Amino acid sequence: MNFSIVLRIVLIAYGAYLVYNAIQMKSTNQIPQLLMGKGFEVSSAKDPAGFIKKMFPQTMVAGILIFSLSIFDMYANLAKKAVFDVAVILIIGVVIIVYSILLVNAQKKYLAGYFKDSRNVKK
Repeated sequence: MNFSIVLRIVLIAYGAYLVYNAIQMKSTNQIPQLLMGKGFEVSSAKDPAGFIKKMFPQTMVAGILIFSLSIFDMYANLAKKAVFDVAVILIIGVVIIVYSILLVNAQKKYLAGYFKDSRNVKK
């Protein structure tokens, strides 16, 4: 098994895990650790309900896109369709980057300033 197949499997699992976390977040009304970051105390969040409302659809869409594009990319890779393979990997990369930016912005807006090791201490 070569690296490209392993990468596609990891991306498929990541997409599925994002969808799972979005569903869990919506059904339990709790923010998954994956979306909070290391060292975050949920009890000290500014607006966890606002974070959930903002990030549920974005996490769901990102997970579905990453999952489905990774499945398609696995097919393109196995069918030796190099043009599709490269294009899909680039699209997946863009989806991950855009989702990461949206996540960080939501963390700053709804959860900001309350990390244990925060370097953003207001003076």
